[in-house]
This record gives sequence, C-alpha cells and structure tokens, in this order.
Amino acid sequence: MKFHHLLLTTCISAVAVSTASNAFAQVEITDERTSGISTSTAGTDGNASDVTITSTGSIAVTTGAAVTVDSDNDVTNSGIVSSEDADDTTGILVDQTVTSNITNTNSISLTETAPEDGVPSTGNGTIAQGSGRTGILISGGSTFTGNVENSTNASIRIQGQDSAGIRLANTASMVGDLLQSGSLTVFGENSTGVDIIGNVIGNLALAGAISATGENSVGVNVGGDVTGAVTVSSSISSSGYVTQQGQTITSRPILAGRDELDSTGNLTQAGSALQVGGNVTQGIQITEIGTVAMFGSAPAILIDGGGTPIAIGQVGQITDPNDEDFDENLQFAFVNQGTLASDSVLDNIDATAFSLANATLDGGINNTSVMSATVYRSGIDPDATAATNDAHARVIVIGGNGIAERINNSGTIFARGVEDTESVYADPDNVLAPNQILVTAIEIDPGGSLSEITNTGTLTAIITGRNGEARVLVDRSGTLHTVNNSGFISALGVSSDVNGEQDTDFNFIAIDVSANTAGFTLNQTPIVDTETGEENDPAIAGDIILGSGADTLNIAAGTVNSDIEFGAGADTLALSNGSVVTGAISDSGGDLTIMVADSSALTITAPGNINATSANFDATSTYSPFIDPAAGTTSLLNASGDVTFESGAIIAPRLANVIDDPTIAFEIARAGGTLSFDELAGSLRSDATPFLYNTNFTRSVTDPNTLVLTLDLRSTSELGLDNVQAAAFTSAFEALQNAPNLGSAFTGITDQVSFNAAYNQLLPEFAASARQFVLANVDGATGAVGSHLNTARRSPERPGGAWIEEFAYFADRDLAGLSEQFRGYGFGITGGLDTSFGPFQTVGVNFGFASTEVEDVLGVDEPLDVLTLQGGLYAGYQVGKLGIDLYAGGGYNDFEASRNVEIGTYSAAARGDWKGTHYNASASAGYDISFGKYYVRPSATFSYLRLNEDAFVEEGSADIALAIDSREAEVGTATGLLDIGARFERERSWFAPALRLGIRNDFINDGVMTTGNFVSGSNPFALTSEEFPDTGIVLGITFSAGSNYSSFSLDYDADIRDGFNRHTARLVVRMLF
Repeated sequence: MKFHHLLLTTCISAVAVSTASNAFAQVEITDERTSGISTSTAGTDGNASDVTITSTGSIAVTTGAAVTVDSDNDVTNSGIVSSEDADDTTGILVDQTVTSNITNTNSISLTETAPEDGVPSTGNGTIAQGSGRTGILISGGSTFTGNVENSTNASIRIQGQDSAGIRLANTASMVGDLLQSGSLTVFGENSTGVDIIGNVIGNLALAGAISATGENSVGVNVGGDVTGAVTVSSSISSSGYVTQQGQTITSRPILAGRDELDSTGNLTQAGSALQVGGNVTQGIQITEIGTVAMFGSAPAILIDGGGTPIAIGQVGQITDPNDEDFDENLQFAFVNQGTLASDSVLDNIDATAFSLANATLDGGINNTSVMSATVYRSGIDPDATAATNDAHARVIVIGGNGIAERINNSGTIFARGVEDTESVYADPDNVLAPNQILVTAIEIDPGGSLSEITNTGTLTAIITGRNGEARVLVDRSGTLHTVNNSGFISALGVSSDVNGEQDTDFNFIAIDVSANTAGFTLNQTPIVDTETGEENDPAIAGDIILGSGADTLNIAAGTVNSDIEFGAGADTLALSNGSVVTGAISDSGGDLTIMVADSSALTITAPGNINATSANFDATSTYSPFIDPAAGTTSLLNASGDVTFESGAIIAPRLANVIDDPTIAFEIARAGGTLSFDELAGSLRSDATPFLYNTNFTRSVTDPNTLVLTLDLRSTSELGLDNVQAAAFTSAFEALQNAPNLGSAFTGITDQVSFNAAYNQLLPEFAASARQFVLANVDGATGAVGSHLNTARRSPERPGGAWIEEFAYFADRDLAGLSEQFRGYGFGITGGLDTSFGPFQTVGVNFGFASTEVEDVLGVDEPLDVLTLQGGLYAGYQVGKLGIDLYAGGGYNDFEASRNVEIGTYSAAARGDWKGTHYNASASAGYDISFGKYYVRPSATFSYLRLNEDAFVEEGSADIALAIDSREAEVGTATGLLDIGARFERERSWFAPALRLGIRNDFINDGVMTTGNFVSGSNPFALTSEEFPDTGIVLGITFSAGSNYSSFSLDYDADIRDGFNRHTARLVVRMLF
C-alpha cells in the first residue's frame, strides 16, 4: 500500500479505537442467539458497546439484521452469523453515521434449502428462490468512517436473488478501507459479491476469492467513486452456468456433459467479474497472484461510466523517474500482473476480457502477464431452422468515449477461437459445415481512442477450425498512430481436421488501421535480452492494412510475413538491420518510397504492380520479385522516379511454379526516372536465384529503364545429377509442373547441395536395397543351415534332430554416385527338422522368417520394411574328409515404404505396399584336413537368388505418388573359405572354435532396373542402380559345442567390400532324438 493509504487507515482505526475505549465496554456473545443485537443498546443497562461474537457464539435470524451498527462501536464476528430460507436478512448492518470497524474472521452465511428436484433448467425457474440477503450492508444517508474487513480464512456465503456479500449502498459513503481477504460467494440472479454503489474515501483491497453465480450477477461492482486504489490479489469470477445439482460451471465439459447441460442445466449469462462505473483515483491493479475470470459473454472486466464519463488515475503515485521508489510498470491506470481471462465455455457465445467505454485511463493499460479470451464454435447443423449466434473472442475492446493513452504489453495477450471438433466430426461421413470464427486481440471501436501500442511480449489471435478471421490489432477509430514492436504479433490458423481432409478458409490480419487518415507509424526494433546481452528478433505475421494518411513502416529487425496495403498517402517502407519482409505489397496512391539496406531482404509473394515513387536497394540487400510462369504475370516494381540496385545487390526471383519453356524473360522493375545498375560489371548478384535455372539480368531492348530477368533451365549436367538422377529428370520435372506447391518448393532452392537432397526425395527405391536385404534374409536362413550341417557333421551320429536359429545382421551401403546410399538391419528365426537318409548323413527341411528395416540415409523417408518368409530342403553328404551340402528353397516377401518429401515449408507423403517372391539354391563342398585336435577346412560355395517384385501404386499425396512397374533382380555368388578350427572332446560333451577367412565374388551382379512414372504425369522413367562391388573379403568366427543330445553354434561373419559392408550373427540350437 502507498504511505498515505496506510496513514489514512491507521488514523481511522486509532480514532475509532480511542473513541470506543474511552466511553464503552465490550460485549461478547459466546452462545447461540436467534435474535439480532444493536451496538447502541448492547451494553449493560442498554448502553452502547462494541460487540464480539466469539468462536463459540452465533446469531441465527429469521428477519432483519443479526448485528446492527448504530453507534460508534466496533463489531467483530469470530463465530457464525446466519439465516436460512429468510428473505431480506442482513448479517451486519450499518444504517447510521458512525465511526466503527467491522471485522469478520469466521462465517456469515445467509442461505436457503436446495430444491429436492435440483436447480430448474433454463427458462423453467431461477437458481435461487429467496432474495434480499446481504452479508455486510452499509446503508443510510450519511458517512461510515472506519474499515470493513472480511479476514483471511473467513467466509461470506450468500444464496438469493438481488443479494450481495458486501454492499455499500448508493445513499452511503465510506471513509476507510474495504478489505476483502477471505472467501466470498454469492449464488443467485442479479446478485453481487462486493457491491460498491456509494463512494469510498480509501482503498478497495480484494485479496480473497470472490465468486458470483447467476444471471446478471457480478463479482465486484464499483459503481461509486474510490479515492484510493482497487487492487486484486486473489481470484474474482462470475458465471451463469449451473448444473442441476447446483454446481457452478467454470470449465468446458466434454460433448456428453454439454448435451446433458442443454437439457437439465440452468444456462444464463452472468454479469462481469469486475465492473467499474465510478472514478478510481489511484488506478486498478491485478497483482502477480490475482486472477479475474469470466465464464460467459460479459466482459471479465468492464469499465464503463454509462452516461457519465469517468476517470481512472494511475496506479503508481510516484511519477518522478529519479525517485528510488519509481516503478515504470505502475505508470498506468490499469495494470495486469496476474491473469485476466474470459472463456465462453459453451458454443457460439462471445468472450471479452477487458472492455472500456465512457472512461479515461490515465496512462493507459500495462500488461506484464496474461490476458486472454476464448470462444467455441459449433458446425452448421443441417437440420437447424435458424442460424447460430456469432461468437467473437476479444481481449481488449476500447469502445465509445473510451480513452486509453497507450497499451504496453510485455506479457501475453491472445484471442482464441476453437471449433467444437467433438460435434463437428462426430460422424466422419457427414462432417458438419463450418461456422465462421472471429477472434480479435485488441479492438478500438469508433468513438474510442488509443494513441500508441508498445509490444515487447506476444500479441496473438489464433483460430483452430476451418473458417474464420483472426485479427490482432484493429483500429476503427482512426486514433492509433504508432505501434512499436519488439516482440511477436501474429494472426494464425490451424485446421481442426487432424486428417487434413477438410478445406480451410482463413483471413489473418496483424494490423488494421485503415480508418487512420492522419498517418501511422510501425516501428519494429530488436530488444536486448538483459541476461544474455543478445538481440531477440521480433516478428509480425498477418496482413497489414493502412489508411489514407502518410504511413511509415520502419522495419529494423526480425521478420514481417504480411501482405501490406498502403493507402493514398505519402508512404515509406524502410528495411534495415538484416530485417526480412515477405508478402504482397500494394499502394493505392502510388506514392511509396522503398528503401532496403543493411543485409535486409524484401520478398514479394503475389503478382501485381507495386506502384511507387522510388526504390533503392543497397549493396547488401536482397530483392525477390514474384513470378507466375503459368499466368505470365510478375510483381512489377513500377516507380515514377528512380529505381536503384547498388553493386552487390541480390535479385532472387520467387517462382510460383517451374517454367514450361526452357528460356523465358520477365520484366521485374520499371523506372519512370532512371534504372541504375551496372550490367557490364555484373553488379546484380544471382546466387540466390532458383538453382533450376541460369539467371541473367539485362535492360529491355525497348526501354533502357526497364529491368528484364531471363531464366534458362539448366541441363542435367549443369544441375550436377548423376546418371540415375538424370534418367528420372524428365519425369520428375513433369511432376513439378503438375504440382504447383511442389514446383514452388523446388524453385525456392538456390544451391546444388540442397537441390540434390530435395531431388533424391522424389525418387523411388532404386538402389537394389530390396534385393540386398532379401539376400541377407535368405543368407541368414541358409547360413544357419550350413552352420547346422557343420555342427551335425562333428556331432555323434544320431538318426535325426530338430534345430532352431536366431540370426541378426547389419548392412551399410556407402554413397554411390549422388543418390544411392542405404543402411539397414534385421533379425530372423529359422529352424528345421532332419534325419539321415540313404547316402546322405543329413536330409531335412527348414522354415523361417526375417524382418528388416532399411534406412534412407540421404533423405527423410521412413525405413523400408522387408518381411521374408523362407522355406527349403537341404542335404549333407560326407565321403571321408569331403563334405558336400546342397540347398534349394524359395519364399514370399512383403515390402512397405513410406516416402516423405520435405522441402522448406512444403511437406508431402506417399506410401507403397507391394509383394514379391524369390527362389534360391546353393551348393558347397569342403574338405577336412585334421592335425589331431586341430583341423583346416577349405571350402567353396556357389549360390543363386532370383527376386520378383510386383507392380504397385503409392497412396498419399498426388504431388509425389509413384506408379512402379514389376521388376526382377538376380544375384549369383561364389565364395571360397578357409576354416581353421579345433575340436576338444570331454567325456560327455565337446566344443569346437573356428576362424574363417575367404573371398566372395558376385559373378551375377547386374544393376537393378526400376521403371515407372509419377501418378500425376505420363513420362516414364527407367532407373538402373549402380552395380555393387562384386568382390569382397569374408571374415568369420564360430564357436560350437554339444553333447549326445544337443548342440549349439554361435557364428559371426563379415562381408567387407569397397563401399559395402554386411555383418551377420547366428545362434543355432540343435536337439537330437
């Protein structure tokens, strides 16, 4: 509190205590009473006395007041003051000119019995039956001197229509402070929590929770004048939504709950949470722990003098900046350091956080925390007979005769509109059509006045839906002349359709000052982080609509993503300090000066003439004109005066799509005066132009003051494509032409590395990875068979057995060319059953499966999933030291691939599922040379695999979807190995370690051909993968062990080639029977 506030309170208290203690005694009520008491007759022999209701005392009345203050005496309630089902009752009543202090430290409860069948539904009755109930009432025609306090941990609970928790009647006035620090609730129509109708010479301190429920009910009403301050340090809320059980609704129920409320709840609109209709000398402040919340359509805070304009003074009483106690955050009439929120809760109802009319705010508004408004919008019911109500979310509204010098925001101000997705998408086959959603963060209506807005925080208007308009700043009064932005101003929209199937129709407005005729200035400057010392980049997103005055946009930091509409005045667009402006620009008067300097960039996003007087781009600047090749239109910079591009300036055209013609020219700038650039010295840099094209700047042959841009499509060699990439270019370019968004994304690429990365995302899987990993899956299974046969060969002879193996592998293909690289891993399980048969030591059958994920190293695709089912027959033949193994089998393959294309802000996905079959065979022979426990085994193996893949068409984005033809691939391999091992036998078991070294050669190793086309086009492509390195070194290690009844083998092998490595591990377990 300010010093003189405390002094006033202290003096009042001292006077009251001195007066009472000098003349009167104190009466304590320690038991239960059912009749009221008056201070003037409470004492002995009917003398005046202070009255204290102790913690054991109570007064329960059926009529009138429990305690009447009609003399200069204090009243303290530490017990219970109550009434039940009694109209026109009062807890503590002051009806005389007295000096007194009134303190409630326990409970004042004036309530009624709830109806047996619950609260009536809307239109069938009121939520409260009684009326005229007031907790503390100061009435009469004279002045009350003293303090009124509902203390911390105390409560005032009122149920009834036309009732109040604490009321200062309009015929009374008060000299002192009103301190509401406890809990205060009112429940009933047309009721008020704290009702200040008379004048207060003192402070209104609201430090305890206040809740008002009922139609037209208000949390706090300040209808009289307050010469001190109004301070909110707790919560104030109001709501007209009540369940049948009598519960106040302060949050949005789910759809089932809302449906139940529609039929059983009492759903009316309450008044404001805080309503001010009188002068407040020392301002209104919501502290860091304060909250003002409205649930319904009334403004959460309403400041309105009605027919009589009122004035709200500054919160900060120390106005000298040199004073050590000066606080710049308090030099405003309204200061929000806490939370101010309005939530409509139900569909199609307005929400307003702060509304000002017929009032002047000295110094304006300062928000350092959060101010918000939220509305919800239903879809259009096809069976409805009437249109739904509009729903508009507005955070700050300055209405007629509302005057606020400025708004300062270092916190967050956001307006939000949300489509009711539960009801809109309840039937996916019959999605409801959208209603329009309107959200506005700050609105100045005709007759209102606001001169300046300074934003270092966040100003946002956001829609989650399918149709609507999000507006951040709208001035219809024509009084807003300056916006200083060092924070974020953004109008945004997000589709409510999570599946992305519904169209959206949004309009985003960041600043609308079209009513301004005197001139408007937007300054966007950086703000320095006091902790790090770094500059934070501000940003604006949404259209900027200017008036007919002389307007200046001074963008000296950050970004502006806006379509900018200048009016008829002498206007200026100035970019500096590395700022970036992106959007369409128009000037209805043609009197626009454009200046771009200090590494700043101006990017135009739509065709149409930019009518200006002059334009200057310094040596560090970038200008990006818009070109629509299909329509043959550009954003022509059309100046009546000079257009200057200093040496070093960059022109980086922005193309709506790729250009059909190999060579085409566009006029991008025209000077009525002089076009300045040095074409002979190549002063205009083109290193930021679309990489797809060679770019050239020349003067028009018919007008030397017109700048012409010529684009020549690069050849595949100039683009740096390898053979495979080049083979797909004609088809891929056709896809770019048929998909404007995709084409635009490619024209935004300005370097070879980024172009190559983006181009690879368009291509199908062509690098033989499917073949290699099916081969790995098959090798895993057949390798297990070979390992099993070797183990069985060294085991005691048994008539048959069952075995099972788990194997895993990893393979890595280095970059071949510019487009072929992959990496993957997999695991599998295979097993078999075998026995001896005729001349064969082992004959059997095996079955297994393997699963693989193949990572796209170069792009952003999801892994290629390969599932392989394998079955086959095998046999092992042993003649002396010579062993021969044979295998023949085949299987089924399932492939799943999800391709993603992400280029800048462009994103698309397509998914392919296809099947395949394979067959394979192998034969190997080895010879054991023993040296006691040790042996050497040279061996040779020949294997063959043929893979057939079905044709398929991808599902997903039509921009990138592919139709791939069936394809075949085969590989034949010869492997020579030398095993060096040992066998150690014990009485009942044995174990045998071994090392392997060898060479492997793929004698059938042609590149895999992939043919197909983009679904959006007709030009086919035929891509042949680079041949794999055909020869590699094989290294391996085995550890086998067993007994008369079982054996196992643990193997590891590595196939190492130039640019390709594969590692395989196997565990084989064999059970004998």
